[in-house]
Amino acid sequence: MNGKVTGIILSGGESRRMASEKAFMEIDGISLIENILNGFDGLFDEVIIVTNKPELYISYDAMLVGDLFKKKGPMAGLYSGLLNSRNNYSFVVACDMPFLNRSLISFMMDIADGVDIVIPKVNGLVEPLHAIYSKRCLDLIEKNLKEENLGLRGILGQSKVRYVGEDEITIFDPDMNFLININSSEDIKKVTQKICI
Repeated sequence: MNGKVTGIILSGGESRRMASEKAFMEIDGISLIENILNGFDGLFDEVIIVTNKPELYISYDAMLVGDLFKKKGPMAGLYSGLLNSRNNYSFVVACDMPFLNRSLISFMMDIADGVDIVIPKVNGLVEPLHAIYSKRCLDLIEKNLKEENLGLRGILGQSKVRYVGEDEITIFDPDMNFLININSSEDIKKVTQKICI
């Protein structure tokens, strides 16, 4: 890719199934948010954490921004992150996906030129919270937010998308660990592998 890329972490979820803030749950003594920031290290020249509780994240070397559209889910977080990014492209990930694969992300960055979105597709399903978005998506996202069309997958049909297929993903992450997300304390107990960096 020509130019630099911003790394955006969406950490605005309400953690309904967790007893505490999801981003601070630990795997092998390392919080989910720290796992992601470790995975970001050296990949991005700018890091943004989208959160409505910035006081919890002030110790991290990242720009903290809040949702401009309140209570509208991940699409609102995506919008705020892209709007505040200084780069044309941003890699966006949810705070509950700690097993980033740096080689996969680098590949996604390399193929982003000329498209609006680069997104993994596994078993016919896309993963919109492990994807690269261009600032060109902002107007469409804002329109959908105002119309209460809050599903991230809904913007794909109106954008120029490069899907990353399973045959490409398995070159870098054969076990598809990048898809693992943590939704409950039980998930923490089940996860035994460390983040791939």
